[in-house]
Amino acid sequence: MSTFVNRRTVLGAGLAATALLFMTGIARAGVPLTTLPGAPFVEVETANGRVRGGTASGALSFKGIPYGGSLSGANRFMRPTPVVPWSGVFDATNLGPPSLQRPGGTYGDHEPPYSEDCLVLNVWTPATDGGKRPVMVYLHGGGFVSGSVGSPTQDGGRLAAAHNVIVVACNHRLGLLGYLFLGEFGEQYAANAGMLDIVQSLRWVKDNIAAFGGDPGNVTVFGESGGGGKVGTLLAMPEAQGLFHKAGIESGAWTRRVTRDRATETARRLLKALDISDAAKLADVPAQALLDLQWQGERGAAPMADPDTTGGRMM
Repeated sequence: MSTFVNRRTVLGAGLAATALLFMTGIARAGVPLTTLPGAPFVEVETANGRVRGGTASGALSFKGIPYGGSLSGANRFMRPTPVVPWSGVFDATNLGPPSLQRPGGTYGDHEPPYSEDCLVLNVWTPATDGGKRPVMVYLHGGGFVSGSVGSPTQDGGRLAAAHNVIVVACNHRLGLLGYLFLGEFGEQYAANAGMLDIVQSLRWVKDNIAAFGGDPGNVTVFGESGGGGKVGTLLAMPEAQGLFHKAGIESGAWTRRVTRDRATETARRLLKALDISDAAKLADVPAQALLDLQWQGERGAAPMADPDTTGGRMM
């Protein structure tokens, strides 16, 4: 544990506070950002296909870029899957969907509709010169049950422009969809699926951020409140090792977690409430029904800590 944590440099509160104040490509040479003639757009070639972005808060912005595959149906409660490459140019000028959550929560209802298929991220970069800028990956708050990166207060353009850094922020599974533990029903189910989504986004950063002018070897993760808790959890996840190099925790503690026994009991109560004995049938339950049950019972959510758990385990 200590060896792993020592490989991360935890940033001081001053840097973390400064970052919050400003938040109100293929990794090889020869793949530049391209400014389109006569239009305030830019295009970037990523490992999955070409994306077109615009401008925001003095920086170039790319919104709603997919970093993982579909999460609905049979993929519910499973590990995130890679993005299916696309042809043509992906329009990254609009926000992607937030994770399914209670309406009117932390950031209101001004974004695209909530969706299970929420593995999207935003990128802000100050220039198109192919430089190797530090990368800052922001994890939103909301106590593991709400929040997104689509609110105006989550706009990383100002931070990117003022400090010459690349800012990345991702949506990921929340609540029961992100943290229901079904380990006793089969090893195919992911533990801490929401955290594994974040790890998947960091893999995307490693593979693609050079195309946006960022340095994949200089990545900082930071977050506030529940986002700070997610940062602390990443510090204890072997799967995240090597995907980031510095960390900033703001008003959060990684110690917010549940035991395997408690997580298993929560899953049993859910299946009983749905009159289901086969966990596989959860794939057929409407996502809104799962959300309603969550708010009738335990409203909170947190990562499950167990060194014997595969897929999303914490040390």
